[in-house]
Amino acid sequence: MSKQQIIIGVPANPAEGVTVEVNGIKGPGCKKLTEGLESALGKIQSDQLTPEFEMRPSTQEDCLTQ
Repeated sequence: MSKQQIIIGVPANPAEGVTVEVNGIKGPGCKKLTEGLESALGKIQSDQLTPEFEMRPSTQEDCLTQ
């Protein structure tokens, strides 16, 4: 089982924008996991998908967030 985590970066300068990074989740489950956070934060300026996003979940734990 891989460690799943959400890392939220809040810069000292608000103009730089908040960052949200998801680790340990394969497939589009990361988007589902963070949709509430993204909605609360407002307009998304950019979205960078990692290679993990394109992977299929391989374990039951990976599927739980989808």
